[in-house]
Amino acid sequence: MKKFILILLLPCLFMGCPAGKKEIEGKVIVKIGDSVVTTEDFEAAFEITKLGYSHNYVLKNLSELKEDVLAQLIEEELILDYASKKGVEYTNEEFINDLEEVKKEYPDNVFEEILKNNSIETAVFQKRFKREMALKKALSSIINKNIEVDEKDLRSVFLKYCKANDLNSEDVKNNNEIAEIVLDTVKRLTIQADYDSLLEELKKTIEINIVKENWADVLKEGRL
Repeated sequence: MKKFILILLLPCLFMGCPAGKKEIEGKVIVKIGDSVVTTEDFEAAFEITKLGYSHNYVLKNLSELKEDVLAQLIEEELILDYASKKGVEYTNEEFINDLEEVKKEYPDNVFEEILKNNSIETAVFQKRFKREMALKKALSSIINKNIEVDEKDLRSVFLKYCKANDLNSEDVKNNNEIAEIVLDTVKRLTIQADYDSLLEELKKTIEINIVKENWADVLKEGRL
């Protein structure tokens, strides 16, 4: 989803960290309803996000990237809070099982080398991994992936999609493989629209307050 694409799901040798109520670590940089995002949350997300960019890009766009990560964290907290109120919780047992599954994909000591080569502290990665998995469950629970698209709506979006991508609608109809791809795309667009609509509604109903002094300190930090 937009900024909500799961950044990186890598294994880590991390056992026994409860996935219950979050302990506040670090300074609070934004308050979202009854929840908060701290400097520790920000650091974990930012360190992992940087892996997707070159060092020079991060250097030239440092403030913009930080703003993007903050916006992402606010959206995440809104979704996690919404899912929690719907009774969706990510348990410690689920967390350990998820870790065990991804750990199977890596030989011994390879994961530690990956973190070391990317200058990522184990504790930082662990914090982000835990949050990512909680988000994955939250999104799966509140976003309807088995959408039945209304035929009229489907045709309208289908034609717009074909036009935007220079596709002949008749040719697409006669090609089952392409038609299936287009249908999946239409469904994804519908899911994205539902997600955006939910976020906008949550932003209207939940108070969001940035702690300006603490956020200013984060922006001033030049550490890459």
